[in-house]
Order: sequence, then C-alpha cells, then structure tokens
Amino acid sequence: MRTLEILVAAVLLALLAAWLDPKLHPPVPSRAISVEAIAEAQPELANYLFVDARPAAAFAEAHIPGAVSLNEDDWGSGLENFLTVWDPELNVVVYCDSSACQASEHVAERLREELAMENVRVLEGGWESWRQAGLPVE
Repeated sequence: MRTLEILVAAVLLALLAAWLDPKLHPPVPSRAISVEAIAEAQPELANYLFVDARPAAAFAEAHIPGAVSLNEDDWGSGLENFLTVWDPELNVVVYCDSSACQASEHVAERLREELAMENVRVLEGGWESWRQAGLPVE
C-alpha cells in the first residue's frame, strides 16, 4: 500500500512540474490583433511598432517595413535596438512565422512583464498571414 501512495505522489508531482514548466505550457494567446485590423489601419501604421520575433536570418531575408528584430536568442542586443526606436505612444505588435509559432507570444509576454508594457499585441497568423494579405514587406 505504501508503494502505491509513493507512486501516486510522484505522478502528481510530475504533472504539476509539467504544468508549471513554461516550455511545456505555452502562454495563452492574449491581446491579439488581426492582419485585417492592421490593413484597415494602414493610414495610421506610423502608430505601430512591429517586432519580429523570428530568427535574425529570417528577419534579414524579409520583414514588415519598419519592424525591429527582437527574439529570445538575441534578447540583450535586440532589446537595446528595440528601446532606441520604441515610444510609449506606439502600439507594439509582435509577430513570428505563423499561428503555430509561439515565439511572438513569448516575446510579447517578456515585454509586458520585464518592461511593464501594456500596449503589446500579437499578430494573428504572424508573418504568414501578413504575406498572404499582400501587405508590404522590406
């Protein structure tokens, strides 16, 4: 009977650890914005700062015009660059490859937590949606 109790306790602890591990439990998407909403706001795109959470090589290949590269691999240098162009009045929109990619959620969450930024959104569908909508790229 004691062995069963220990086994049940071990399983419960493993489940709790998995639930608490952020890599295994991605953040819940929050404050998303659609490509359609961005397209409608095109005259006011100057009010947006786009943050590309994809790897630096993907950013160098093509990105949303005016976007800043900020990903978790190069957080320190990317954050320095981000802060040189960031203005508290801007709406920050973070994107990565597609809706299957979680990098944008992680970067947005870090901006909210580490810099106490409130106006951070994630682009629904990411870079893939932007390209499919035929919006401009650099």
